[in-house]
Amino acid sequence: MALEFKAVPLDRGTVLRQRDVCGNLMMEAIYPSQIGVLNHWHARANFCLALAGASTERYGTQIREFRPLTASFLPSEQLHSLTFHANPMRCFTIDIAPESMERAREYSLVTNVSVHFYNHPLNEIFLKLYSQFRETDEASGLAIEGLLFEMLAVAFRCHTNDGDQFAPRWLTRIRDLLDAHFAEQLSFTRIAAEVGVHPVHLAREFRKHYRSSLGEYLRKVRVDYASRQLLISDESPALIAAAAGFADQSHFYRTFKRLRGTTPGKFRAAFKVSESGSNFSGPR
Repeated sequence: MALEFKAVPLDRGTVLRQRDVCGNLMMEAIYPSQIGVLNHWHARANFCLALAGASTERYGTQIREFRPLTASFLPSEQLHSLTFHANPMRCFTIDIAPESMERAREYSLVTNVSVHFYNHPLNEIFLKLYSQFRETDEASGLAIEGLLFEMLAVAFRCHTNDGDQFAPRWLTRIRDLLDAHFAEQLSFTRIAAEVGVHPVHLAREFRKHYRSSLGEYLRKVRVDYASRQLLISDESPALIAAAAGFADQSHFYRTFKRLRGTTPGKFRAAFKVSESGSNFSGPR
């Protein structure tokens, strides 16, 4: 049976917690399922990170999907609409202070174009900022400011020099292969042979376009998969590690902590909450 959607004001969501750091307004909220938010715009530019649930955004001629760990940047005064799917959606947003945007422009960053990322370095920085958002000590404010400027730089640098924009087709084939078969034991030389390039050329070109080695990219894809499973399932970290392709649990823990800044158990405890937000003590 088709879902019936209804349009509601954007402020229909339930705020779990919020914080202001140097004029940058941060909020974690849950929005009900099966609702639509008609065309609207925000007075401030903002970043958004999906933590749970799913939604579809219409932005200009684009239709963009949000699922857990999707990140986006939306310039100010840009019309867009949203449709929330069958489960409530929890997201973390940052309304960026005008002063912070001005600092970005001073470094010639393009700040008037929306970007939408999944499985990208921006997501990792965003998760670190979210962890700092949940802290209450004075040092977290300083960390948040630094991470926000880092996010701005990464988002706009990738927009103007996207790895896929000038990558040869054989290289995008390899990245797609890693995305699809991340849980398998892959051989570097066999990957190179499959696309007909020398392994040395492959290593050099992959790092040039994607700013990472094949091995590090594969670890990031595996950790992204594990992060999603920790959010949406009750499987043990050991089972998730095996399904992600890690040889053993200790390797999984070390890699996860290096990329996420915390252990899988703490990540699950911090990010996975009930749809009603009952695990929270309320906005801060």
